[in-house]
This record gives sequence, C-alpha cells and structure tokens, in this order.
Amino acid sequence: MKRLFALFFAVFVSINIQAQQMYSIPQQSIQLPNSSLNEEKINLETFEISSFISLGEYKEYLEEIKKDSSYEYYLSQLPDSSITILEYVFVEYLQNPTYENYPVLGISWDNAMNFCKWKSLKENNGEMEFIYRLPLYVEWFAAQTYLEKEAIAHDFNKHFSDFLLNSYSDRRIRESLEEVYFHKKNDHVYFKRKCIIGNSYRFNNLDDFRILAYGFANQGHRQVGFRIVKTKINTLEKQVLKYWAYEN
Repeated sequence: MKRLFALFFAVFVSINIQAQQMYSIPQQSIQLPNSSLNEEKINLETFEISSFISLGEYKEYLEEIKKDSSYEYYLSQLPDSSITILEYVFVEYLQNPTYENYPVLGISWDNAMNFCKWKSLKENNGEMEFIYRLPLYVEWFAAQTYLEKEAIAHDFNKHFSDFLLNSYSDRRIRESLEEVYFHKKNDHVYFKRKCIIGNSYRFNNLDDFRILAYGFANQGHRQVGFRIVKTKINTLEKQVLKYWAYEN
C-alpha cells in the first residue's frame, strides 16, 4: 500500500504549516510515579521538548529526502498505511490541507528517529552542537508535569500516545540511560520494542495514564504520534550519533 500512497505524496503542496511549539522545561529534581520514597530523585537539566510533530512538518521531511535519497528509502519513510483499512480515508488524511497541523500518525520509531537525524543535520551549521531525538520517559513525565502545574497550554495526554526513546523491558521499567538500547538491523524483534506513553483510546488507564505500552520499532500505529527533544551533545546523544552512523 505504501507504493500506492507514494504517488499522492509526490504531488502534494504543503500550505500554512505551523512549526512545532517548543516548550522550555526548567532544571529540576523529579520523583517518578510508582517509585518508592527511598529512591533518589532524578536531576534534570533544562531542556526543550516539542509539541507533536505535525503532518505538514513530516511532509516537508519527505519532500527533502525525495531529492537526494533512493526511491526505496523514500517509500520506507512514508506513514504506515495499515493504520486504516480504507484507502480513501488514508488519502484524504494525506492530501486534505485541514490535517496539515494535526499530529502525524502511523510513523514508526525508526522513521521518527530518521526525522530527528534530518532535522539535526539541517539546523546545525557544520559540526553537530546539538541534536533532536525522541524523549526519555523521565523527560516526557517532567515536561507534562511542569506544563500542567504551570497551567501552560500543551498537547500532552490529549488524544494520542507518544513514542519514547526508551526500550521496553518485561521487567520493571527503570527510566534511565540503561533502559535505552539502540537496536541493530538483525536483532530479534524482542530487542526492537520501544516504549509508548500517553493517553489514547488504546493505551488509556484510568488510574495512571502514564502506563507504558510498547510498539515495534519498524511499525507505525494509528493512535501514536511523536514529539522531539532538543539537547546538547552529552553521553546519550553520542550514542544517538553512533546509531545514526554519524561522525562528529
């Protein structure tokens, strides 16, 4: 189905695209939900996290990679057309300008990270001084908590869930760098499970909407979007650059 929909992407014209809003989250020490009182708080430096990446922004990415990438790679970056069984619904979603500023859905974890790489390369002038990546659980939770507390308008916990950078484990999730595994192409699917968080009809939990679910890295979901974090180059970001096969 992706090959069919590539024809529609080839002729679209993006209009009136609003850039994602970046929320500045201040330095803080935070206690994660469901952690014991004896556990140390996690110290976070100031960081920026975006609103959901919109369909229009993702189309801009597709248009640019189409100029200097293979057709096969371009096709691989399209939203997962299996998010609906009705072709006309999917085509309407892609082509109707009404949806330009809606969250882009059906994007896999892999493709979200490819978007981050593209945006990082585009906005750095020469040497990589910062990158965009998917948020860690602790960053997502800190941002949602802060924005809610300060009564700042945001799109967390509204209609869709988010992909996180964190890998999913059957044991209790520990939201730390140790829970991030950058899978390899030939890894078993068990190691390609990525955390999904937030509120949608599928992953909603009345007691704690922050419950973690997972999706496979190469699959998109109709109720899952993604947002990005902008950070300086630290230990984790060096791992991201290695995953991207980028030499700084």
